[in-house]
Amino acid sequence: MFFVISRTTTDHLPVTHRVGHWIISTDLGWQSHAHPRGGVILSKGLDGNRCEIICDGTDWQIDTDGPRKFPLWHSSTDDMVSNLLTTGTPVHNPHSVRCVGGEVIRSYGDSSTCSVKFTNTTLSRQDVETQLCDNLVKQAQDLATLARESGKTVIAPNSNGADCALVRASLDYAQVPYAEHRISDVRMDTGFLRGHPNRDLYNQLLDEGSPHIQATGYHGDCYMSRNPLYVSLYLADWNIDLVSEFEKAGQSYMRGSFEKRWRAEILHFERHRPARVELRDMLANQFEVWHINDCLTWTPFIDEGILNTCLRLDPETAIDQCINAGLSRSLIKRLSPGRLDEIQKHHNGNLPGV
Repeated sequence: MFFVISRTTTDHLPVTHRVGHWIISTDLGWQSHAHPRGGVILSKGLDGNRCEIICDGTDWQIDTDGPRKFPLWHSSTDDMVSNLLTTGTPVHNPHSVRCVGGEVIRSYGDSSTCSVKFTNTTLSRQDVETQLCDNLVKQAQDLATLARESGKTVIAPNSNGADCALVRASLDYAQVPYAEHRISDVRMDTGFLRGHPNRDLYNQLLDEGSPHIQATGYHGDCYMSRNPLYVSLYLADWNIDLVSEFEKAGQSYMRGSFEKRWRAEILHFERHRPARVELRDMLANQFEVWHINDCLTWTPFIDEGILNTCLRLDPETAIDQCINAGLSRSLIKRLSPGRLDEIQKHHNGNLPGV
């Protein structure tokens, strides 16, 4: 669901709506409805990851169901707002942007801050596993209903990462019909994303040539507590050094990726605020992929319930998840244990080197 709201036309996107003083350009797949005052209402997405643009020709607003799941930029002259064109200044969550009385207003205090909830009490590992399994299965069941009612095919790329294996296990348990393909089968054309910071992430999406729903494992590292920088901040309350924990673990699942990138990031990270404040803002502004053209992305890990459950992990579970994907493996074992054999030995093929 890419869009540009501007005073001038853009040749980056295929669909254009001229509404009063504004031109709204979008990718394919949006639903269009007439605005009661002569404008247009555009909508696209799935529950939990939906966007609606409402414009009456003078005023407009961008609504999302819950925290915004995509980045947003505005131009220095406030005549352009977009999640595609990155030439302006970013609008960080929990800020919002809208046009009132012809004036573009950036405001603070929408619901985004509510998505990241810290508590001083942890959950037992068994309770965590139960909550996460229940959440993923419910999401998969809802997806099955949506796919059946819309007639859209569900596909789940057959990659060998822990996140995608858990997604497929959730679909298996809920008995959701889906097709498996290799990521390299037919990749989506991302030409119009040239220069966009998220373009490479879309290289893992498949082009089915027709409207469909694609299951993804995105946000599994961040919202499911496998991002070493984020986990190191989470563990700060217990004064636990994640770097030392990785060294003690030896040739673990995540060790190669940790040495390739995360060790240096953790050691050089300059924290100017309390660890949980830093972590909250990072999580609220963690943008990976969202819907593109006729491909709707089902991204179960972006769910706020999953995030907030994983913000109640006890230190031992958080360390095991970050180093071994241990929690994810436990969930797969509960839901569809055969998927465990599909997980590669080392994350992203990065050898530990220790």
